[in-house]
Amino acid sequence: MAARIEAETPPVIWRTRSGRLDWLLRDRVALAPSQVDRLKGGDSQRRSLTPDSEDALYGARDYLFAGAGQNDDAALYGPVRVFLSSAAWSRSFATRSSGANFLARSRGSGSGVPPDAELVSARRGFLAEAVAPADYPSRLATLAVEGYRALARTRDSREVESLMTAAAAAPRAALWRAIDQDTDAYLEVKIPWAFPLEAVSCIEEDPVGPRSAGAPPFRKDCLEP
Repeated sequence: MAARIEAETPPVIWRTRSGRLDWLLRDRVALAPSQVDRLKGGDSQRRSLTPDSEDALYGARDYLFAGAGQNDDAALYGPVRVFLSSAAWSRSFATRSSGANFLARSRGSGSGVPPDAELVSARRGFLAEAVAPADYPSRLATLAVEGYRALARTRDSREVESLMTAAAAAPRAALWRAIDQDTDAYLEVKIPWAFPLEAVSCIEEDPVGPRSAGAPPFRKDCLEP
């Protein structure tokens, strides 16, 4: 299982809503909140989903967030799945969870922007969990194997072994669907500043509607070849 995942390039998916997708198709670029502020007069501190504490941790509003491995939350981020080529995330980094979740785990009941001394310590811990793009497959492989082992503690071990064997032997699309369904293997990918429309390999939307000429392909299932 681990060797199979390590040999694959994981799907990296940016979730969004139809309105923001229209901006991407029109502008031919997706911008991080700080860039929307700078170029379009936005107000990310008020309108962004990113809390002030996460922005203080590592400048989170300078990044666009995508998911590698498990599917992101459609209710929170939107129903449209934009599949990104490595050109979009070659300068990214990823962590097991968001900065906000990391702070919640490390601080317990604390909220708001941490004091400076606490923030420095939290920043070190957060960056210690970070991985570079070349390491995304191996990190996801570790998380997937850990996920199946955890599953074996609540289900018959032979059944779990069968699930792992089937996933490892499956075509690429079925492999990633199995990992998504059976485990919580996931990385939050942080893409600095922007990515261009040309770095989009496929857009998954159901139903598929008419879009502007020159857009990437729209499909109901981007994992399938």
